[in-house]
Order: sequence, then structure tokens, then C-alpha cells
Amino acid sequence: MDNYLEIETAIKRVFSSFRHDIKSVLNHTMSGGEYRVLSLIASGVNKTSDLAKKLEVSASHITSLTDALVARSLITRERSSQDRRIIELSLTKEAEHYVKEISEKKRELIINRFSVFTPEEQKEFKRLLKKLSRFYLIVKLNVYAKQNDARQKTLFRMNKVFLLGKSCLFKMYSLY
Repeated sequence: MDNYLEIETAIKRVFSSFRHDIKSVLNHTMSGGEYRVLSLIASGVNKTSDLAKKLEVSASHITSLTDALVARSLITRERSSQDRRIIELSLTKEAEHYVKEISEKKRELIINRFSVFTPEEQKEFKRLLKKLSRFYLIVKLNVYAKQNDARQKTLFRMNKVFLLGKSCLFKMYSLY
């Protein structure tokens, strides 16, 4: 690929601008990671282990994020009534309002930024992003499979077809 430097430069410029825009939407009051945790809790993911899996980070990282959110009175922790070993997270009223407000601002931002594309270009861009996301998912699965025994490799191969059908756009948008 002869134009890789041009592509790399464009990607860096777009991601940098997008990151700056998202920080502005968040009013510089919290990190993207903290917002992603709030957003996932709002969508029903209420256990730290599930958050860690969704965000592909360590449980200790989620613990530090949730500690900060508890300290700011944005989330609460309560023991599950069904299994006392499980701690369930929930948003406070303030956080519910904040997530709703920021989600709308993010939606407006994305609509505005992608308005430079025609509807056909938006459709093609979305298709290309999905294709690139599937490629990265396959690479990630292959790397992970190489780190595990033969039995797990077989399980990953069986699940690969299923996972390829999943859209990774949520992940891209939820990163910021």
C-alpha cells in the first residue's frame, strides 16, 4: 500500500479531532472511560466483571473507575439479593440525567460530523468500518487462540463465525 502514510495521517487527524470533540461534550468533567462505564450501566450492564469484559480491560481498572464514580455520587454499589457475593452497580438520578444529556450531545456531534457524507457515503463508510472491525476481531481471536491450548482454539474457531456477524460499531462509538 503506497499511500499508507496518507491514510495514517488522516486517521490520526480524525481520531484526534474526535477525541477533542468528545472531551468537549463531556465538559472535561470526566474521562471517556468513566463515561463509558456510566453508559454501560445505564444500558443494563451492572456487574464489574461484565463491564471489564465489555470494555476489554482488567477488573482492577474497572474497580478504580467505579471507585471514582462512587466517590462522586454517580453510581451506587449494592449486594445482589439473589447472590450476596455479587455487587450490583446502579446509576444515581444525577448520573441518569447526565448520561441522557451526554448521549444526546454525542448523537448530535456524530450526526454533525458525518453530515459531510451523502447518505450513500454514510452507508459505505459504515460498511467499511464493519469490515475493518471484523478483520480486527479475527486478528484478536487468532492472537488469543495462540495463547491458549488446542481445546480452546477449537472453541474459538467454532465461535468465530458467530462473532463475525456481530456489529462492532457499538464498540467504536462507545469508546468515546
